[in-house]
Amino acid sequence: MSLRRLFLQQAQAVSNDFIIEVDVVGSTFTIPTNSIYNYLYDVTTSDGQTILGNTGNLTITFTSIGVYYINISGIFPQIYFNNGGDKTNLLDIKQWGDIAWSDFSRSFFGCTGLTVVTATDAPDLSGVTGMVATFRNSTNLSRIDFSLWDISSITSFGNFMLNIQALDTDIYDATLISWAAQTPQMNQSPNFGGSKYTLGGAAEAARTTLATTYNWNISDGGGV
Repeated sequence: MSLRRLFLQQAQAVSNDFIIEVDVVGSTFTIPTNSIYNYLYDVTTSDGQTILGNTGNLTITFTSIGVYYINISGIFPQIYFNNGGDKTNLLDIKQWGDIAWSDFSRSFFGCTGLTVVTATDAPDLSGVTGMVATFRNSTNLSRIDFSLWDISSITSFGNFMLNIQALDTDIYDATLISWAAQTPQMNQSPNFGGSKYTLGGAAEAARTTLATTYNWNISDGGGV
């Protein structure tokens, strides 16, 4: 077992940190923050670094190129790639943890290296209203478990996944079914890129519920 994998297993077993996997192609990776929010967070890395008391963007220097895990804990209201910085070097979200998020708008905008999100927990969205362009231009993302996400407080979904190729159909089906079973906000317009749902079953019925009961205008790839 690699040291990186051992670090992840130990970290998940003993913490509720937000854990990401990143590809360091130079010598650094910068954790991006949003300057409108106040931060006070700690970081540990799979190569043994501990960096405490961070209040904004943090550039971490690594001794060699490679793939690393980064654990984030504390007050961390938003991760904010916003189509810039090291957006292409985010590979995975391993765990959402117990971070009390304030905003998801443009958080993973442009993260083309993100293909599969393997986190099995859900983010705490109780303080979040914005999901504008959250995964916009994260073109290669195909699997992320939205079924556990409580989206009942979200009031803005514009361009949510604009320009992604497509979520896998089983993932998109589960998303529609879960979200329709909640009490979502009215008049939302989420974009799911080219994602397709299964016709003639629970997913199509859920999509219809969102459209008719909650007046959602959903953009996707249609039914299959």
